[in-house]
Amino acid sequence: MDEVRAIIQALHYLITKASQNEDKIANRMAILKLFFFAQRYHLRAYGRLIAKDKFIAMSNGPVASIAFDIMKEHYYQILTDDKEYAKGLIRSYDKFNVKVIDDIEDYDELSETDKEALDFAIENFSQYGEWELVNFTHDYYEWKKHENELKTKKSVDMNILDFFSDNPENSPFECIPKEQVELNKKWFIGDFE
Repeated sequence: MDEVRAIIQALHYLITKASQNEDKIANRMAILKLFFFAQRYHLRAYGRLIAKDKFIAMSNGPVASIAFDIMKEHYYQILTDDKEYAKGLIRSYDKFNVKVIDDIEDYDELSETDKEALDFAIENFSQYGEWELVNFTHDYYEWKKHENELKTKKSVDMNILDFFSDNPENSPFECIPKEQVELNKKWFIGDFE
């Protein structure tokens, strides 16, 4: 699996399916929040991320570092081949939006469970605007634990293990049984006794 190509394909999938317009233009911040929710779902349900990415807490919620760079066309963290691949599929449309510029026939870097997690994010969150999504992310412990620190800092590194924390009330993530989440956390950290 090529982790960066998996991120590019996941973003493409989200933009294509969540854009709600035939031009396939979507709000960048909203897509980043959907990506966070999809990654969180997959980790809790299957014990691995869709693709490895570093998450940071910012005032507007969690941000996946490589995903952010790809959508801003800041290719600092990726190799030339992946940069060209990204440029051929996703471009910054304007200050707030991104656009899919070519279709993908086969999301070959994404498993069926990856697509399930992306669909979960789309089905449960894509009907909301970017600021509503920001507010939703602020309810989750993995961001909330940094809230005070973010009053004096621009960003704080997030601990991926916090994605296994309890859900806020009425969260769609309650569809994953708590026992499964706990087992996947142990599997993820390699803590089998």
